[in-house]
Amino acid sequence: MKIGVIADSHGNAKAARSALYVLKRSGAEVFIHLGDGIEDILEIESEAGLIIEKIPGNNDPHVNLDEERVFDWGVAKALVLHGHRQGINRYLGQLEYLEILGDLAWKARKAGADILLFGHTHAPEDLEIAGVRLLNPGALDFGTLNKTCLLIDISKEALNTTFIKIAEGVAENA
Repeated sequence: MKIGVIADSHGNAKAARSALYVLKRSGAEVFIHLGDGIEDILEIESEAGLIIEKIPGNNDPHVNLDEERVFDWGVAKALVLHGHRQGINRYLGQLEYLEILGDLAWKARKAGADILLFGHTHAPEDLEIAGVRLLNPGALDFGTLNKTCLLIDISKEALNTTFIKIAEGVAENA
């Protein structure tokens, strides 16, 4: 199963559309937006006929969706959230940042998940803590020089990740 993950589009629907197009062409069957740009996704979702799972971020105040969800894909289970409520912040000292990620890894384990998907920091990440794979696709907003999204390929044998750099205007439609 292939899962396409984007986050933090912050009004840049053009980059979000490009990312979804690239992920779809790469074989993604499931699409997730991790918050901060849900309105962009609602527009694209209806245009492209895609179903995109959504988690609100701190810049999605008018969106009434669950802030955390667990997805069960058979061979893997993921806890999905934006990260602002949990105090994720790349400007913290490294030890404090890793402590917060460690707490989230344990939260994922308690939920029976072996993957934690999060956004908010605008930085792509792929690390493992306490047997949980923590993944952040990066950001697609206007101020981000290296716009990235994430393709997760899950099989019974392995979980492989590919971060994809997005050039705005790659595709007109997802």
